Amino acid sequence: MIFEDSILTEMKEAWPHKWQEVRAYFEKKEEEYEKYSDNVKEKMDHPKITLLSRIKGAKLLREHELKILNKCIPKNQLEDGVTYISTGCTLCRFICEARWDQKIGKFKYMRDKFGLKFEDEIEHFVDVIDTGYAGFTPIKKK
Repeated sequence: MIFEDSILTEMKEAWPHKWQEVRAYFEKKEEEYEKYSDNVKEKMDHPKITLLSRIKGAKLLREHELKILNKCIPKNQLEDGVTYISTGCTLCRFICEARWDQKIGKFKYMRDKFGLKFEDEIEHFVDVIDTGYAGFTPIKKK
């Protein structure tokens, strides 16, 4: 089994809410791997290698998110109607600026999709940090 105590500990840290799902997924992958012949296995990575790589990626992502959170303006400090600048336009749908709408508790921005421009909404980064959805990261006022 690929789940030594140290790996389980890392999985729980990397995915606190879904480490059991990840474990089940990789247990299945390991069972499938063991069915292959040695010739086929030579050409494949063992599921443990893939798991360790994903754990490393999850840790790096979490470190990046924490750095961003340290720069991010908290929701309770945002001013209604003020436009804010984000972090290099890379984390949230490539949105560089958005206007805070206190009434709905979201940012509004102009979206360009399939050649159409329209106003859209996006949540604050802290509201979506563990969901996998994009969120706007306000760093400073425009």
